[in-house]
Amino acid sequence: MRTISPDQLPINADGSVFHLHLKPEQLADKVVMMGDPERVPVVASRFDSVEFDLQNREFRTITGTRSGSPIITTLSANCSGFRCR
Repeated sequence: MRTISPDQLPINADGSVFHLHLKPEQLADKVVMMGDPERVPVVASRFDSVEFDLQNREFRTITGTRSGSPIITTLSANCSGFRCR
C-alpha cells in the first residue's frame, strides 16, 4: 500500500482525514464519486446495508455493502465536471 506523506494528507487528532473526518476502518476499496451532495444518499439507497454515514462541511460520505462487497459513495467537489482517477 502506498503511503501518503503527512504534509499531503493532514490527519486529525482522532486519526481521521482532515476534511472528510473519515477513519481507515470507514473506507472501502470501491468508491463511487459524486459531484452533487444530493446524489450521495440516492446511490447509497441501493446499498444492502449502511455502516457509516458522515458529513463534514460540503463532504457527505456513506459506506456500506452491495452484493456482499464493501463500497463507499462520497461527494468530491474536485470531481464535479471532471474525470477523476
